[in-house]
Amino acid sequence: MTEDDVVLSSPLGQETGYTNQYDPSLLYPIARDLNWQARGVGRENLPFKG
Repeated sequence: MTEDDVVLSSPLGQETGYTNQYDPSLLYPIARDLNWQARGVGRENLPFKG
């Protein structure tokens, strides 16, 4: 699955109800690896740590 596929099938950019309180169920993670794969970057050769 590509990064675009993940974003398009996510709740990002979709209409949602407004809430006044923090709701962790509204968070949607996107794996960094998807973007790294598209650019040919692997964890073993990243120039940074953290």
